[in-house]
Amino acid sequence: MKTRHILSARQFSRPDLEKLFASADRMKKLVKSRTIPQRNNPDGIAVLFFEASTRTDSSFQFAAQCLGIPIRYFTRDANVFSSAAKGEMLEHTIRIFCNYPYLKAIVIRHPDDYSAEVAAEVADPFGISIVNGGDGSHEHPTQATLDLYTMEEKTEKPLSKVNLAVANDIEYSRTIQSLLLLFGLNYHPAEIGICAPPGIFLPRNLEDELIREGIRIKVFHSLLDAAMWADFLYMTRPQIERVGVGIEDPEEKKRAIEKQKERFRDFRITRHLLEQIPPACPCKIMHPMPINRRDFNEITEDADDHYRCIFYDQAANGLPIRMAFLDELITNVAYA
Repeated sequence: MKTRHILSARQFSRPDLEKLFASADRMKKLVKSRTIPQRNNPDGIAVLFFEASTRTDSSFQFAAQCLGIPIRYFTRDANVFSSAAKGEMLEHTIRIFCNYPYLKAIVIRHPDDYSAEVAAEVADPFGISIVNGGDGSHEHPTQATLDLYTMEEKTEKPLSKVNLAVANDIEYSRTIQSLLLLFGLNYHPAEIGICAPPGIFLPRNLEDELIREGIRIKVFHSLLDAAMWADFLYMTRPQIERVGVGIEDPEEKKRAIEKQKERFRDFRITRHLLEQIPPACPCKIMHPMPINRRDFNEITEDADDHYRCIFYDQAANGLPIRMAFLDELITNVAYA
């Protein structure tokens, strides 16, 4: 049997998602009861992150602990403390982990696009699953599933009838890329909204793929206009760390970053904006977090507790969704 990996939003069908969401519902009950199930399987996970993370890292660790799955190894700074700091290739790092006993899955976050697929090619013959916790500006599939799970929880509409608008850094956000693929390819909405400052565009390959599915792209340049149309307005932080990748000249790279920063300078959700939305409008504000309050303040602090902002509930759904994934990858759980 081929090793099961979680690499891309493209790999999920609608029945897969329905099964996953039902499992996440069960996991919520397990967490609420605070009962760690008795396990007979000694297999565990490694959490190997080459990029900073709070929610993805912690929720995978808590997910394993809530299921009684051993965490055999974890590091939040693999780029600093692993041999990657000495120039080791990712393939060699993964190959070393494949030698260790009682390891069934590796959750990886890495700055390079398609790095999770590279890791999966190495791990596959050993029966070790790779879970993509974010690879460059490419994808973040477990985030997309928890986002879609949150949307299903927070609306009474069928997901196929939901108006979703994605906003801010639609060019580099891997969470947007994965969510649009997961939502578009499985629920085929008539339209998807995009909202960004002038000069910021959806990646062409992603836009073309959605259009081939018969989905119209509705363009906004005003967050208020997008919110008036949408059931869910999905904000992101500007991915400045992705800008200038491949530019070798330091001054040229600095200019590219400053230009990008200026584009996003005043593109934000404020309480004043939210209070302009009529009460009859269903719009809820999502964000994969972190919110960059230091540089951009894309959702201002005074908007945090507004009833339309659901990003804390969204983040909390990372635990049951990631429990559901681990429960599938590492079987033999006896529920109390």
